[in-house]
Amino acid sequence: APCDARVPSRDLLAFHGRSLLEFENITLPELPYEYSALEPVISAEIMELHHDKHHRAFLAGFNTAVAGLIAAQDSNNVASIVTLTSALNFNGGGWINHNLFWPSLTPVSNYTELSGPLGEAIDETWGSFDAFKTAFNTATIGIQVRDMIVVRLIKIFQGSGWGWLAVNPATGVLSITTTANQDALQPRTGLVPLFGVDVWEHAYYLQYYNVRADYVNAIWQIINWPEDLLHNITPSFNLSPIDNSVIMLSCAASAVRSGRSTLFRGVGLRGMATGQDLKLPALPYDYDALAPVIIPEIMEIHHTKHHQAYVTGFNNALAQLKDAEAKTDPSAIVGLQSALKFNGGGHINHAIFWKSLIPPKAWPAPGREFQPPSGPLEEQIKATWGSLDTFTAKFNAAAAGVQGSGWGWLAYNPETKGLQIATTANQDPLQPTTKLIPLLGVDVWEHAYYLQYKNVRPDYLKEIWKVINWKEAGDRFAAASKA
Repeated sequence: APCDARVPSRDLLAFHGRSLLEFENITLPELPYEYSALEPVISAEIMELHHDKHHRAFLAGFNTAVAGLIAAQDSNNVASIVTLTSALNFNGGGWINHNLFWPSLTPVSNYTELSGPLGEAIDETWGSFDAFKTAFNTATIGIQVRDMIVVRLIKIFQGSGWGWLAVNPATGVLSITTTANQDALQPRTGLVPLFGVDVWEHAYYLQYYNVRADYVNAIWQIINWPEDLLHNITPSFNLSPIDNSVIMLSCAASAVRSGRSTLFRGVGLRGMATGQDLKLPALPYDYDALAPVIIPEIMEIHHTKHHQAYVTGFNNALAQLKDAEAKTDPSAIVGLQSALKFNGGGHINHAIFWKSLIPPKAWPAPGREFQPPSGPLEEQIKATWGSLDTFTAKFNAAAAGVQGSGWGWLAYNPETKGLQIATTANQDPLQPTTKLIPLLGVDVWEHAYYLQYKNVRPDYLKEIWKVINWKEAGDRFAAASKA
């Protein structure tokens, strides 16, 4: 049956079951401690940026979406309601999650050991507090993929998101889970969060750089363990729990039964398993070559730490896949797909990204602030968007709007024979997941710019056009359009 496009009455327009009228003009909550109070675990600089910039941005985005949705309802604008729903959930989730995060932490001087009913429940569930910490760290850091995804069915975090200790209000059972980007735990799953740890890169990168594990290990020194934590479980949303890990496994199992991998279209699992180990490619320029647009520190960490981690992760998953296939272990094969896609996609995307950039001194016309495209690609950009300025404005808007971690792409569509702007989440590779052919890609994970541009992603996107390698993009366009 076709979708009913009627606009709901004003009092039924809701955010996770509550009337939007309850959320008009909400304000940024004050922290229960000073920005410097969590040092040395979390620096004052991180805390101030995190609270005053990131949390405030989610709040502003939520208020804007609420006002827009109420106005759209009043004008019977169904299209606007649909468009604004994503912004409402993303920013509203960011508001909810951070409101939970700040009270989950306490200054080092106020820290007390876990005890009471919650401590007893953790011991009963995991055997010991140390075992619980290990399980939480593993899920939140995103390591030991086979053990966590295949054996325990705990959802592994990849990209931007949150780690949670939660309780099922219906059964009282504790669990460790993760949510992506700013998905709010309770509204989406029915689980009640007891505490949450933010593992978006902005939560730790200025201090811990790419070593998320150090941040997660350190944060246990400032977790707030109130004695009555388990006695304050009052669900504010009445939604049915959803076991995302089981859904993920079921969908992936269907792909294995069909004999194809869902990760890379047209590539069977056995074909992937026979490949040689990936190697980290050398950059075609020095780490300082893109300055001042991208500083050397970012380039070196990005290449030698982040890209290397994707290469290592893919090789490790590939080795486990070979072993699983040799043992004809379908559960292990299914469980490894996520790691193969995430790490393999990370390698593919970064290999394109490095070539999408060029030092200013390598331009054919040195001294120009911006090296424009030329030839057939320039003509196609103008035919599609009217001008290069219009294209870059639309590209920047799309890339800045990526919710969480991801990529912005200029792509060639082999079906329409035209150009289009696309975005992908986390490390999803463009061509294997969409059939679009990448001409140039821009990394908008926070690690790509945060040390220099902090929370202002639009400034990074504005500047990066000064080092875009349009010759590389033009060569890719020529090859794609002839295929």
